[in-house]
Amino acid sequence: MHPALGKVPYVLAEVVLDGADGQVVLTTKLLGCQPGDVRIGLPVAAEFTPVSPEIALPTMRGGN
Repeated sequence: MHPALGKVPYVLAEVVLDGADGQVVLTTKLLGCQPGDVRIGLPVAAEFTPVSPEIALPTMRGGN
């Protein structure tokens, strides 16, 4: 497994970005939530998770 994936299991989500009229959907890792806590409409906030000194991946943190 690639180290960027981190610990498993993890929650993946499709997040529709506010202000984009539903035109921008980001498939991302959802942090701070157990799988059973995820629901449609869950507020999230963007974060960038470093995976190397040069690269950070966009992720979302739920429950904000």
